[in-house]
Amino acid sequence: MGFDSGASDLSQNALHNRRRMERFPLRQGAYVLFYRSDSRKFEIVGQLIDISFNGFSFYYVTTPGENQKLVYDYDYDIIIFSLFRMLRLKKYRIVYDLELSSGSSGKLLVRRCGVKFDRLRQSHKIELEQIIRFNAI
Repeated sequence: MGFDSGASDLSQNALHNRRRMERFPLRQGAYVLFYRSDSRKFEIVGQLIDISFNGFSFYYVTTPGENQKLVYDYDYDIIIFSLFRMLRLKKYRIVYDLELSSGSSGKLLVRRCGVKFDRLRQSHKIELEQIIRFNAI
């Protein structure tokens, strides 16, 4: 049984992972932006930790007074970008959004968030594969 993403052999090898998709750790320089399309204002900017054909995780920084915890699905549009590559998404689900006590200080809070893709189109899968190829460690 194979995964038919149409993207290539990267996704074929991912079936054996307990998460069903292999997570690819990413080098620094790959980021995610959450923005509201109606205001065109970036709400959250984070550094990608890892990515798969099912989703990704990232770190972001906020302040204690801000209520920026990502809890709602589809509130924002997402742009994943790295050197020479960019992927825009509107369909996703926030799996978790946790404060990391080890990275936080009194004035800044470091959070880790996990996002699951929802119904990627073929063009998204192809672009996602390129992001993985160029940025995986």
